[in-house]
Amino acid sequence: MTSVFGFHSVREQLTRAPERVHRLVVLKERRDRRRDEVIALAKTESIRVQYVSRPALDRMCDGGNHQGVYLELHAAQLATEQDLNEKLDDWINPLILVLEDIQDPGNLGACFRTAAAAGVDAILLPKNRTAPLNPTVLKTSSGTVNSLFIAQVSNLARTLDKLKEKGVWLVGATSEGSLSYLEVDLKGPVAILFGNEESGLRRLTKDLCDYLVRIPISDSVESLNVSVANGILLFEARRQRTEQT
Repeated sequence: MTSVFGFHSVREQLTRAPERVHRLVVLKERRDRRRDEVIALAKTESIRVQYVSRPALDRMCDGGNHQGVYLELHAAQLATEQDLNEKLDDWINPLILVLEDIQDPGNLGACFRTAAAAGVDAILLPKNRTAPLNPTVLKTSSGTVNSLFIAQVSNLARTLDKLKEKGVWLVGATSEGSLSYLEVDLKGPVAILFGNEESGLRRLTKDLCDYLVRIPISDSVESLNVSVANGILLFEARRQRTEQT
């Protein structure tokens, strides 16, 4: 089980994937329109509603800003390598995001939200080196985890080789990149890769990339947050793809 809390996250979850909800927990002393709307959404989907005291709800949320509402969820079922291989046969011009070793749940959730906004077809994650999809990820992603095709892979290098066999170009984001991200054609089948917040992409991963690109920034800043860099490249890809149609 996992959870989300706060009106925005709870409403998004109830709207996007009510089948994952185990129960809705509501602060019993809160009575207003927002509370009633969330309860109505839950009852429409035949979801159990439980009313608790503030101390009990505070404990469930570890002191987080729950705003009086909390959802207990069944864990998300992520896609497998086999699912990905089947999808690759169907996609004509995929835009894929690869997140290697992202450890911060807030960063991971923000990357998911941006990916959904940019219209990516798939997100690939290493199975053993990624932050768990905990409440922070779910809250930061604003429920987009439920609408994205997210695959966990046990061997990222093997998966990247498979992408290349299918005609997908690999573009790695790194401060060492020889090209500006604006110099690379992102209109065709492409996977954009981002690495760990501290160490970036692994050497083997960089060696597999067709292009290594950088985002030019001021000398006064050492680097960009991975979720910010993710947004810049994905929306450049979206811009290029929109202009060609």
